[in-house]
Amino acid sequence: MEKRKNGFMHSIEVQLRFNDFDVLGHVNNAIHQHYFDLARLNYFNEVIKDELKWKDFSVIMASIKIDYKNPVHLNEPVSIRSRISILGEKSITMEQEVYNSITGEDKSCNIAVMAGYSSKTKQTESIPKLWVKKISEFENDVKYKY
Repeated sequence: MEKRKNGFMHSIEVQLRFNDFDVLGHVNNAIHQHYFDLARLNYFNEVIKDELKWKDFSVIMASIKIDYKNPVHLNEPVSIRSRISILGEKSITMEQEVYNSITGEDKSCNIAVMAGYSSKTKQTESIPKLWVKKISEFENDVKYKY
């Protein structure tokens, strides 16, 4: 599989909505998190596929950091790149970028740390080995922290 920009293997386009824009005429900063969430779910659906059973095992946010670089304007083609850069015993670190899909201009970037979580026990849990295998095969260069 050929790598995309900066090692990102996953990318999706985002449809801009009227409600995304503020009085300054650009996408409100808070909306960037919605874009990251949408891309994160799409990533898991594409990489984990049939093994994704959110009622049994999920991930919860432990930390989110967003850096804003350039505004997103009306009618601008926007996509989000996603990759998992670090797999821990009970954690996943995902990096994401919002960018103009024609010019490549970076709009914002995100680093999120998610903890494995059992809905049944209401406690953190180790990342399932099948998840680790599928993510490792997809990413090719993920780092491990055990």
